[in-house]
Parts: sequence; structure tokens; C-alpha cells
Amino acid sequence: MTEWLLLVLLVPAIVAPVVLLFGFAGCGFTGHAVALPVPVINSANGKSRSVIALNWVIDVAATEIEFERSLVTGMGPMGPPFTFRKTGSPNTQDDDENLESGTTYEYKARAVFGGGDTSEQSAPVWGTTLAGVAFDSAGAGGSGSGAGSATTTWPHTVSVESNTVVVGMRWAQSVGLLPLNETPTRTATFGGAAMTSLGVIGLNNAALTATALNGTFVYQEFFGLRDPPTGPQTVSVSVNRQGAGSVSLTGCSVTYKAVSGIGAVTSVFGTEAGTVLSQPVSSATDEMVVQMFSTATGTVTGYNQTVRFDGAPNGIGLVIGDAAGAPSVPFTASRATGVDYAGLAVRLIHGP
Repeated sequence: MTEWLLLVLLVPAIVAPVVLLFGFAGCGFTGHAVALPVPVINSANGKSRSVIALNWVIDVAATEIEFERSLVTGMGPMGPPFTFRKTGSPNTQDDDENLESGTTYEYKARAVFGGGDTSEQSAPVWGTTLAGVAFDSAGAGGSGSGAGSATTTWPHTVSVESNTVVVGMRWAQSVGLLPLNETPTRTATFGGAAMTSLGVIGLNNAALTATALNGTFVYQEFFGLRDPPTGPQTVSVSVNRQGAGSVSLTGCSVTYKAVSGIGAVTSVFGTEAGTVLSQPVSSATDEMVVQMFSTATGTVTGYNQTVRFDGAPNGIGLVIGDAAGAPSVPFTASRATGVDYAGLAVRLIHGP
């Protein structure tokens, strides 16, 4: 009898905590609500002065993604957030709603499911709109040579935000049995897409059809392409002049964001005594100026702007660089004393 009495007293003492712990009694089960998968914002990259490209990972069952965007100041995120939604797929879309140029924003996101259920909020990610034309990436560059023609290729990986590519090329031809007045053929392709010559000049303004006996003539040229293919690409440049004793070339590619157009090319050239290289360029404050110097012999040193390609490690007189636009942008460098030289500069005009 004592054993039965103990059993009656112990069973409720055991069952009650179990019910409280697991939330069930008898055949029913109430449990706790299962947490909905939280999205992850991979990146928020400035695409132009008024657009930030968002990339995310979200559960396949989600129908939309809801973003909260806050302005970031020196004190951190400020003010009430702006809320907007995007479809869950594709997972890279633009935020282009009332963004200011050169401004940083914080993004958080929730996954939205059928019936209007939403997940918890994601970790924050910051993104900044561009203040003007911006550098994207530079290719590896390459060199080549041959009798009568030369070709070289190199790899270049381009971001999805890039919309303009510029290729700078220095090439030289030595006189062989050159047909008189024939102009060398120069081509450049980016990911298989043909590029347009933006301007060419001979060092000390040598003519493209130069045919002086025993002469070697050096030239430099810019090529451009709007809306190039993105991702890993192959760049190819070539020069062909039948009858030339030899042709050699070196080049590199640079890509940029937030460009609406390619402006005119300006040039300088000379052969005067001294070592100075100088090319001032007039530009607007939200533009980018891409520039290069070439020399007949020796290397280019002491370039005062951002270098994107330097031929000096291979003993080649070529440097390609850029600088933010301004009413007057100075490009300067040094050369071997008294050698022929030339400079080219092209303005990249800002826009979406």
C-alpha cells in the first residue's frame, strides 16, 4: 500500500516538469515556432553616384527580401530607416531610390515568405555611392614581337559595376622593306569585343607612314570600349605592317565605373634636351583622366599620379596612370635625357 501511495505522488511530480520543458501533454504537441531562415547580404557596392548594387543569399522559399536602409554619418547610422522590397531572385539588384553621391548607407534585410511571415533581420552591410568616375581594375598587361606583325594577350577580370575599359599600347616598328605610305593596322579586342581607337601619336610626332631607311619609330595609342563584358576576360592587341623589319608592342587594360562617355584625347610630344615629361589636362571634377607617357629608349620614372601599369621592370618606356578630374590635372614624370617622347590623355565623362 505504501508503494502505491508513493507512485501516485511521484508521477505528477515527474510529468509536470516534462510538460513545462517540452510543451506537450497527452497526444498533443504545441512546441515553439521554428525560426525562419535569415538572409545574408553579401555586398553593397557603389555603381554610380545614385546607385548601389546589392547582392544577397536568401532561402528558396522566400518570395521577397525587405531592406532597411539608413544614412551613415560620422556618428554611425542615423535617422529613421527607409524600407523597400525586392524580389528574392535574381539575387543581385540595384538600389536606385533617392541616393546621394559619395554617401554611405547601412543595409539590413529580412526574408519575406508566403502569408507575409518575415525572418529576423540580417547582419548590417555598408555601401557607398560613387562620387564620380571610379577605378575598377587593371589587367595583367603583356608584350609581343615579330617580323612584320606582333600580337599579345593578357587576362583581365572585370566587376559587374564596370562600364568602360581603356587599353593603352606602346608599339615600335623598325624599317625593312616598307611599302611607301602604308599605314600600320592596329587592333584591340576585349573579351572578343572589338575596341575603338581613341587616338594615336608617334614619339616626337613621327608619322604612321614613316619610311626612313634604318629607322625605328615608336608610337602610343589608346583604345576604348563602353559596356565591356564582365568577369574573367582576355585582352588582345596586335600591330601589322607588312614589310617592317620587326614590330614590338606592350600594352595594358584598365576598367572604370560610372562612365557615361569617353571624351577627346589630347597629346604632347617632343625630343628636347632634358628629362622632363609633362602633360597638363583640363577636366571636370567628377571625371577621370587616363594618361600615358612613352619614350623611345630608357624607362619612365617618377610618375606623379596613380600608376596602373609600369613597363620599367621590363626596361620598356611606358607608364599608364590616372587621376581624378579637376580644372587642371598635371601629369609629370622623368625620362632619359633628350630622348623622343609622347603623352596621351583621355577624359572619362561621369554618368550612370
